[in-house]
Amino acid sequence: MINRSLIWLLAFGGALASTQALPASRQSLAPLEAKLASQFSEIRHIAPEELESMIAIDRGSVLLLDVREVEEYAVSQLPGARRVDPGSTVDSFMSEIGDVAGKTAVFYCSVEYRSSKLATATRAALVAKGAKGVANLRGGIFAWRNTQRPLFSDGRKTNFVHPYSRSWGGYLEFEDLAHTTPAASEGPQN
Repeated sequence: MINRSLIWLLAFGGALASTQALPASRQSLAPLEAKLASQFSEIRHIAPEELESMIAIDRGSVLLLDVREVEEYAVSQLPGARRVDPGSTVDSFMSEIGDVAGKTAVFYCSVEYRSSKLATATRAALVAKGAKGVANLRGGIFAWRNTQRPLFSDGRKTNFVHPYSRSWGGYLEFEDLAHTTPAASEGPQN
């Protein structure tokens, strides 16, 4: 079995080499976000507050797509998100996605690499099918969680997020809220 973390790290190259570690192994998402926005410049990268505002204004016009593995999605997801396989081809993604006319497709994953990759690959097909736009959540679910925005699991509010791996979990500001399985009981809501 091939280690997904190793593949991800090899595919992304040396992005972490230029990222300065924060105390207690915490790492800032900002350098990684900037690098990914530059690498995937064909799509728009939106901050958590912009996505939150879009959803508040018209939830029906936002198609929120979680580009993570099943076990990551099981721990938590953004409100109303639909999981899609990170390894989807353009054809398989488009046959699954359904009606996108008039909607803005907003992709996210842990830190935004997998989602940027899929958003870029499917952008032209989504627009051809009537999507109003295609965007990626800057910093992914980690940025959403780091800014204390709501997460859900099985329809219930949760504080927890899957760290993807121990090293990538270093981008989470709340290490005690990183879980690799859905939590049976919740801690205090932040």
